[in-house]
Amino acid sequence: MLSAGLGIASLRHQQEAIEREALDHVQRISILLERELATQIEILRTLANSPLLDGTVDEAAFAESARRLRRDQPLWMVVVLSDVEGNRLIDVPEPVTGVAGGKVVDEHSHARAVETRQPVIGRMLRGPRNRPAFAVRVPAVRADKVNYVVSAVIEPTAVRDLLFSGSVPGNWMGAVIDADERIVARRIGASSLVGEIASESARAAVARAPSGIYEGANREGAGAVIAYRVLPAFNWSVHIAIPRDVYLAPVRRSFWIMAGGATLSLGLVGAFLWLLVREFRLSRRDESAVGEAQRLEALGRMTGGVAHDFNNLLMIMQGSAEALKRRRTDPDRVEKFADAIVTAAERGKGITQQLLAFARRSSHEPVSFDLRTRAADLLPLLKSSTRVISMSASRSRKARGRSTPTQTRLKLHL
Repeated sequence: MLSAGLGIASLRHQQEAIEREALDHVQRISILLERELATQIEILRTLANSPLLDGTVDEAAFAESARRLRRDQPLWMVVVLSDVEGNRLIDVPEPVTGVAGGKVVDEHSHARAVETRQPVIGRMLRGPRNRPAFAVRVPAVRADKVNYVVSAVIEPTAVRDLLFSGSVPGNWMGAVIDADERIVARRIGASSLVGEIASESARAAVARAPSGIYEGANREGAGAVIAYRVLPAFNWSVHIAIPRDVYLAPVRRSFWIMAGGATLSLGLVGAFLWLLVREFRLSRRDESAVGEAQRLEALGRMTGGVAHDFNNLLMIMQGSAEALKRRRTDPDRVEKFADAIVTAAERGKGITQQLLAFARRSSHEPVSFDLRTRAADLLPLLKSSTRVISMSASRSRKARGRSTPTQTRLKLHL
């Protein structure tokens, strides 16, 4: 869960970085475009404020001034002087329609300039020669009254060049949309769409907020995540689109990273479980070996004890048998020694059974008993054992040349 959460957070961070980059490009291009449009208006304003338009227009003088300005502005297709009704009075260098006189092409923007007495950027249209262009219109106001309107019909090449300026990634799309929701320029895609209505998603975004991020598709249907900004002075908008595959690339990378991490984690878990099982088996083996060693040690100790017990029993039986030989005529003594032999044999049988149980690893519960209750049974056996031991010790001393008698006393404190 933790690794998944970190992966999602990292993915969102990468996508936010891409969005911030797109917004930075939009901001920079918007500033440049706003400055370019303002510059065009200021240049045209110098002609609109010329004394040539104070009264009756000297057509030759006006045409010469317009021609000089146009020479410094290669993107100006034509400079038009029109009256307040939209009738073209002068076209420099030649009429846009190819015919002198007539109405301006974009009457809507012309009427707005007359009405507001402010410069107006016209809509993007295709003229009679199918060349896309838009008009910049500046009214010639005298005594708070509009006498004429000076217009420059401009190709959108400069606007398109702005979209390609800077460090915008080559596969990112871009577009400039005018105040009437028409495409002014495109960075990638068919140029035939210039002058057409922008996509529904772009129009909805501009209507919703002056800037931000939205998901949509271009006019060719390609999905994208798009950053945009509206130029407040002109109500134009700049849109930079991140192709969806570029935007989702971190998702794919994160998926493969997480898949690799999950595989590695499963491998590590498997290795850990294998090591755990292996360690458990080794621990069991070590415990078994320790237990076997302890059992062997116990067996060695028990063997010594059993050997000692059997030696005592054999000595009792041997001594009793020798006593029988010497006291054959004493029935009481014979019976007593015969009972001692039988008792020793019974004890030997019990020890043998215990040895067999130990060899079979049978489970036996320890039993508590009172030694005083068994003293009467053990007393004759112990006396016989001490007598035999005494006699054996005496014979050993005589064999070594010692004649000092030895007395052995047994005291039982019960």
